[in-house]
Formats: sequence, C-alpha cells, structure tokens
Amino acid sequence: MIETVEAQLRANPRRWLVTGVAGFIGSHLAEQLLALGQEVVGLDNFETGTHANLEALVRGAVARGAADADDRLHVIEADVRDFDGVLAACEGVDHVLHHAAVASVPRTIAEPLDAFAVNVDGTFNVLEAARQAGARSLVHASSSAVYGDCPGEPETGAQLEQRIGRPLSPYAAHKHVAEVLGLATTRSFGLPVAALRYFNIVGARQDPNGAYAAVIPKWVALLAKGEQPAIFGDGLNTRDFCPVEDVVQANLLAATWPERASADQRERPGDPSEAVFNVGLGGRTTLLELYEMIHAGMVELGAPCEGLAPRHEDPRAGDIVHSRADISRAREQLGYAPRRSMQAALRATMKWLLNPS
Repeated sequence: MIETVEAQLRANPRRWLVTGVAGFIGSHLAEQLLALGQEVVGLDNFETGTHANLEALVRGAVARGAADADDRLHVIEADVRDFDGVLAACEGVDHVLHHAAVASVPRTIAEPLDAFAVNVDGTFNVLEAARQAGARSLVHASSSAVYGDCPGEPETGAQLEQRIGRPLSPYAAHKHVAEVLGLATTRSFGLPVAALRYFNIVGARQDPNGAYAAVIPKWVALLAKGEQPAIFGDGLNTRDFCPVEDVVQANLLAATWPERASADQRERPGDPSEAVFNVGLGGRTTLLELYEMIHAGMVELGAPCEGLAPRHEDPRAGDIVHSRADISRAREQLGYAPRRSMQAALRATMKWLLNPS
C-alpha cells in the first residue's frame, strides 16, 4: 500500500505542514516528503529541535534525488501555543502532521504547566487552525503511554487501541486528551483526524544529551565514552521498538486514508479509539536484552566498553512496565506493513550516533 501512496504523491504533489519539523520524527517526515517531491512547511520553536536536523533532512532528500529540496522546504519559527502563528502556517496546506510536543514522561512531571500548554492547548490550536484553513486531513502523534497500567492481551501482552488503563503520567493523560480532541474535531466539523500511538521509536537524530534523552541514544553516547549506563528497575520491563522509517510510512498512510475509505468506513460507533492506530513492530524486548544488543554492537564498532555492565537504579515514576503493540488495526485499515527490523534500525542508529553527519 505505501508504494501506491508514494507513487500517487509523486504524480500529484501536495503541500504539507509538519510541526516539530526540527525534531527527531519531524525531520524524518519532512525528508521523506521532500524526497517524494512534496512542498513542506515546517514549524518549530527550536526548544528541542535543531538546525542541524534541518540541514540533515535536506541533505538526505538531496541524496535521494530531490535536488531542489531546499527550495521546497519553508521553515517557520513559531510555537504551537501561538494560535495565530499556527493558523498562518496552515495557509494553503493539504495535510498536517502534528509532532510538536513535550515528548518526555519525566519532563511532564517536572514541568506540568508548560507540558500541558504544549501538548493539550497546542494540539487544540493545530486542530482548529487546520480546520479553519481547510486542510484535507490531520495526523497527530499519540503514544503507547496512553495504555497506562493496561496489561494487554492475556496470552501475548499486546495492547489493543480500544482498551486502555489508568494513566501513569501527565504525558499519558495529555496524549489521551489530544486523541479525544481529534475525534471531537472529526465528529463536529468533518476534518479527518488520525492519532498514531507510537511505541518506542528507533532512528537517527534522537538527541543523546540532556536529562530527558531517550534510552537508546543515551546508552549509545555513554558506551561510546566507556561510561556506565543506568537501567531504571530490574531491566525486565519490555518495550516494542519501531524503526522511524515505519513511523513515516504510518503517517503517509494515515494522512491519505480518507481518500481510500469513506467517512462511514472510518467510523467505529461507540468506540472512543476511532481513528487511533498503534504504530510499532508487535515485538517485545526487555531492557536487559536491549542493553546486550547495544553493548555488543558498540563493542563491534570499536567503542571502549567491552565488559561494561549497566548499573541499576530505582524505577522512574510514570514508566509503563510492559508495552507491546497490536498492529492489526493499522494493517487492516491503513495498509501499514513494517519494512525494517528492530535490529537493523538499532544498528543504523548506533552508527549515526557515533558519526552524526
């Protein structure tokens, strides 16, 4: 399905808005769109996004044959909390991919007011601006954090979109509220909105620095210096790690989904998870297993970390114990089909973190 969608986009280019364009996922979205010949408006306040990511995404698109990529990327420095700025960015846009967020469980606990303003008020601003501007569809980043203490299916631990538990953090609550706002926007105003519940994303351009860095880039950065990483808890927590390339695929499929399915076909009466899709691989890896993979890969790549074991610290507040995506709905409705293994994505990520150019 994704090959068909990409061919259609190449044949009939469109204008896209990517919020959080200078961040990890946003930069990959913009790169793929530019490589497909699309016009991209990127919005970012550069609080966590970087100009280096913008340069990297343009280089990546050019390397893939999009010689005029820089001419088709229009970056606006603005904040999603500024409605007028968001509305201006939405002018003439066909599709909106909303990824600007405070995307950290610990940070939403440490900075609850700012995090709510970005994740909830900011998402409302993007939804309303897209509606007023006449966009054809909107996709926004949700999270597996929404599942909270839901254990998943008894046999597999896989989590289904229609069953969630109690939120374990402000971040989880923010993302759930954003899903509800999206559904209300569709039901009240007719704008097709899809929410993608990301599991743990693997790929280049994740920031390894700072107190809230994701586990993979942080561990790689420490092992590259021969320093000891920390595992919070006993290391038996499980995660579903997904290549960022498959996240990009899911966004393009979700943005164009209304063109393949009528409004009636997209509805799930009585189900508050309508137009919500898990995005992962459907796998399950413990943090101890993840550490062994990264450690072995870093030793092979020449890092001075042979024999270095992790230290264990107390579990962090708000962390989900087990996380695994059931991707049946995304497969059946969107045509989503993961194309890259977690191991391949992890290897590419380590190489990039050792040589981020």
